[in-house]
Amino acid sequence: MGKVINLDERRPHITLNTQAGRVHVVPASVFVDIAKGDKTVDCLDYRDELLRLVVAEWLEHVGLYGAESLREVDD
Repeated sequence: MGKVINLDERRPHITLNTQAGRVHVVPASVFVDIAKGDKTVDCLDYRDELLRLVVAEWLEHVGLYGAESLREVDD
């Protein structure tokens, strides 16, 4: 069972349902800091898992044919 956290301390936040079947809640400020260059992706727990989902969603957003299948949960 996962750790229970107070989401009020992490608002606004982004909820990510990864291909590994896990749910992660990340404060939006973390992604803003990464985009600004104030933090690196190394600050993320489950970095590779989260980046896999972010890239898959980005590819779908830019219209890459077949990208929606990249977000499917692994068995």
